[in-house]
Amino acid sequence: MFLAFSCCKNLSCISFLVPLLGGAFCACTWHFFYNAESLSVLVALQAALTVIGNFTMCIAAFRIYKSSQGGSENL
Repeated sequence: MFLAFSCCKNLSCISFLVPLLGGAFCACTWHFFYNAESLSVLVALQAALTVIGNFTMCIAAFRIYKSSQGGSENL
């Protein structure tokens, strides 16, 4: 029961991974269409989403660390 509650409590941290999923979709689309030059904007979008995703993963990791230290009052 405690495990299920703690997973649901930290479920909001999963939303921080969405930019990385967007970057992965950009890469897959780019390669699916055989690196079409008309889709070169996807390369820049993938790079931006990767940077944003890495930053939000740091925030999520910090929030998980703080919540494991003393509860939600530290967030």
